[in-house]
Amino acid sequence: MPSQADMLFGKLAVMNRMVTQEQIDECIRIQEVNRQMGLDLSMGEILVRKSYLTKEQVDTVARAQQYLEARKEDVRFGELAARNGFVTKERIQECLQVQEALFKQNKPFPRIGQVLLEKSFITRQQISAILTAQLRLKTVEDAPVGGTEAGGAGAPGGGASPIEAPKESALVKEAEAGHKFGTQVITAGELMKAKIDKELKIEGLTVTVRTVKLEATARNVEKVILVLDVNGSLDSRTFPYFEKFLSKLMDAGFFNIVVNCANLTYISSAGMGVFLGLAQRARDNRGDFCLTVLPERIKQIVNLLGLPKMIRVYDVERGALGSFKFY
Repeated sequence: MPSQADMLFGKLAVMNRMVTQEQIDECIRIQEVNRQMGLDLSMGEILVRKSYLTKEQVDTVARAQQYLEARKEDVRFGELAARNGFVTKERIQECLQVQEALFKQNKPFPRIGQVLLEKSFITRQQISAILTAQLRLKTVEDAPVGGTEAGGAGAPGGGASPIEAPKESALVKEAEAGHKFGTQVITAGELMKAKIDKELKIEGLTVTVRTVKLEATARNVEKVILVLDVNGSLDSRTFPYFEKFLSKLMDAGFFNIVVNCANLTYISSAGMGVFLGLAQRARDNRGDFCLTVLPERIKQIVNLLGLPKMIRVYDVERGALGSFKFY
């Protein structure tokens, strides 16, 4: 079965009369055959290979998909903000209209938190509380927002209970305590023997793997860091492929990973959850996972979420790599 993201992609393409439903069904069958052969191809990539869509058309549909994904999350953000008395529903609607207008003009559209902040409708602390609650709901099953599922702020139609502070995970507590993790050692020789994919390439996302060897010192033995250069978008359509790609690297025993986000154009809350999950797995295996060179727009969201308390973030790649000398 195709993923929900691929199903949405196909639906948008059909709705905009770029392709027929028969062509989408054909691509779904091709996708399934490829998966049985161990090949992961996105719906957009298959449509381009079949010459049903051009790359430009795929990019147009992908952008619309990103907008719908962001819109759904931002509407939910607005509901939580209004329910907890942070901002009025009228101001939420005003900011959503700003977002929609920019999308229709084919311009980069900001997230609702950024618009609310720029208009001084809400504070950074209030944004952080809501974003953190949303992320916890996606990544931690026992982190409710505003009480029980039946009547809290996190449930449609519930009471106006305030947002409860999400429960801290062990990862947060370890980070705030300055916990030092041991490092899983992969030598350069072992790396040459390891059978790992060096590139992930699907429509809208390319990830390439580089290796950096840290020489043995009196403090540490030789170790190899994997540097992943991310180019494109981590949205609902692409992040499952990204998560699977990184999971395979970790399955091969590589738990020291740096993600270079210099060319990351967009990340959804689901993508943020992937980062948290991978960081936890790396640390559970005596390694670590960090981010570097985040674009300013993405860095703002990361900082508002408080992710630097849970995942190490560096402005330059050299700093990220150097940090592994102490782990």
